[in-house]
Amino acid sequence: MAYKKRFLENNILSNSFFLYLSHFADYILLLIFLPFIAHSLGVEEFGKISLAQTFGIFIILFFEFGSSLVLTREVSVKKENRLELDLLISKVFLFKLLIVPVAIIIGLLTLSLVPIFNTNPSYLLIVSIGAFFQGISPSWYFHGIEKMRLIAYSKFFFRLLCFLMIFFLVNSRDDGWIVLLAYSLSSLFICIHLIFQLSREIKSLTIPLISETAEIYRICRNSFFISTIPVFVQSIAALFLSSIIGPAQLGYYYGASRIYRALNSLFSPIGQAFFPNIVHINTINEQKAFSIARLLLIILTIFGILLFLILLFFSDQIVLFLLGKEYTGSSNILILFGAVLPFTAVSHVLGRQWLVVKNKDNEYMRCLILSSFVFFICFFSSINRFGAISFPISLIGYEIASIVFIISSFVLKSKLS
Repeated sequence: MAYKKRFLENNILSNSFFLYLSHFADYILLLIFLPFIAHSLGVEEFGKISLAQTFGIFIILFFEFGSSLVLTREVSVKKENRLELDLLISKVFLFKLLIVPVAIIIGLLTLSLVPIFNTNPSYLLIVSIGAFFQGISPSWYFHGIEKMRLIAYSKFFFRLLCFLMIFFLVNSRDDGWIVLLAYSLSSLFICIHLIFQLSREIKSLTIPLISETAEIYRICRNSFFISTIPVFVQSIAALFLSSIIGPAQLGYYYGASRIYRALNSLFSPIGQAFFPNIVHINTINEQKAFSIARLLLIILTIFGILLFLILLFFSDQIVLFLLGKEYTGSSNILILFGAVLPFTAVSHVLGRQWLVVKNKDNEYMRCLILSSFVFFICFFSSINRFGAISFPISLIGYEIASIVFIISSFVLKSKLS
């Protein structure tokens, strides 16, 4: 009991554990069930549902509108003032409802422009509904008050039910829609559960004026672009890739991408656990906050290098185990995705941790925009020659450019000072 008490009192340690449990539900459970899903659906159908989920990720970020960064920071700062916090919650939910028509327009444009969705419109509808509920889910609030366990338990339970539904109901290569529906239903129930928990925290709920939601746009705007620019750029590239390469190549790409995303997600729990702590300490002792951020940089960089080495030497075995013989073409793509991981670790700490903590959202956004141009240049100049491999190659260029631009902004600020 004493160990348990000390563990729960150590915010960074306990938050890291619960955030890893949360990401386990989102990504590692997927890896556990991935062999079954990949084998049951086949390469082509697997590629189609993965493309639909790529669109869903963009819609999730659109509805989150930067809340995972800025609103977590706002809650962390205001958590002692219940009145201000309740007003903030009201404004956030009203704002997210107001942007629903924009999301519908984006969905209709995607439906008309992407050939795969022309023949599978139900895929787009299902992922859009799930993305809406995941996007309005108040995870940002519980991150800010450091109650990560509520998110973790909710995600683990409902995502597990989702994968059990997939395991028992998916029987043929025509059942891709069941996979998408199961994901969307789990997002719906997670959202309902977290909103219920949030309602127990609220002391005085008020309905703000529509004009008051402009504050949410103002404080989240830069964070929205920070969160959305990389995903938007990569989603556009993935949609374009789907029209250039064959269905089998698309399946190979998404097979490798699923494994890469699961490994890449391992950085987030550590970063999210450190983030509220660094924000709070930075208001008291900037030097101590910098030391914690530097420690995080060292931990994540070493972790990223380790993951890359594992993929470099064991990619064939990993693909064979998780995806099966049908996906052997994913191996080389996976190695290149692995090379991205150490660079992602560095850019994550320099940008999403330190620059955001220091309220340098504008500088970070400019770095991401410039890096996105580098990504597009690499992607469109290499796609005809390298096909699906051009995506991870461009991602490496993107992450290196991000690091260079962020460090350059530090150097420039130092010289001006």
